[in-house]
Amino acid sequence: MKQEDAFPSRFIKTEDLKGRPRVLEIERVIFELLKGNDGDKEKPVAYFKGHKKALVLNVTNFGSIKEITGEPDSDDWIGSKIELYPDQTFMAGKKTDCIRVRAPGQKASAKTEEQSGGTDMDDGIPFAPCM
Repeated sequence: MKQEDAFPSRFIKTEDLKGRPRVLEIERVIFELLKGNDGDKEKPVAYFKGHKKALVLNVTNFGSIKEITGEPDSDDWIGSKIELYPDQTFMAGKKTDCIRVRAPGQKASAKTEEQSGGTDMDDGIPFAPCM
C-alpha cells in the first residue's frame, strides 16, 4: 500500500501531476480554514470542474491566475482554464517540489525561479558593511 492510498489528500500534490502539466477549468475559489504547523489560517482554495481534488493557492499561484485571467478578483475566474505544472522552489533553504500555474500551452520560463525567490541574494538592496 502506498502512503497516498492510506492517507488520501483532498488537495492536489506534485505527485498527482505525474511529471506532466495538466489543464483544468476553475469552478470556484473559496477561502477555507486550513491547519498548518504555525496554526490555522484562511487560504484561498481553487476547485476545478470535473475534479475532486482542489489546489491551495499561494501568493505566486494566485498572482499567476490573476495575470492569466486579467481579473484581480478570484470570483471572476470561474470558467477560466489554467495549466498546473510541476516545478521546484526553495523553501527553508532547500529545493523542494511545488506546483505552479501558467496559461494553457505556455512554456515554463526563467521567471519561475525568480518568482519563487531564486537562489541568489540580489534583491536590489545595496550591501553596506557594518562599521
